[in-house]
Amino acid sequence: MDGPVTLPTGGDYRVIAEFIAEDEGGNGDHIILGASRTVRGPADAEADEPDPTVQVEVEAAPTLGPNGRLDLVIRDAEDRPVRLDTYLGTWAHVTGFQRESGAMLHLHPLSAPDVTEDGSRLTFHSEVEEGGDYRLFVQVRIDGFLHTVPVGMTVT
Repeated sequence: MDGPVTLPTGGDYRVIAEFIAEDEGGNGDHIILGASRTVRGPADAEADEPDPTVQVEVEAAPTLGPNGRLDLVIRDAEDRPVRLDTYLGTWAHVTGFQRESGAMLHLHPLSAPDVTEDGSRLTFHSEVEEGGDYRLFVQVRIDGFLHTVPVGMTVT
């Protein structure tokens, strides 16, 4: 990202940079860096309200370890399944933060959504090293619009 960022409210933020650091031979390591920052400005309790047009439900939370699965169901405001478009080469992006430590997850779905009358289901492979309560930010593209939906999850 280049240039200034406009934030919706003042408050405590976690800034994350995720990238591949390549050496001269083109070999790369996945790197995630983070720092906590407080931004001055008016706080607004409405800033973390869910998107009223999209609902995301955690149908199955992952367990600890290298072979976890996260199952999400996405619906519109009337509880109908949605037709997901791809965003940055995949059907969804999930970035999550463990509430106590700030540990981060970044997940992509294993395959295209399974659309049923109950909703559009996505399954993600996960490798969760730390249990507890997480705040997920699910990004999906529907009808050309990108939606970022916050949702809670507990990993045991």
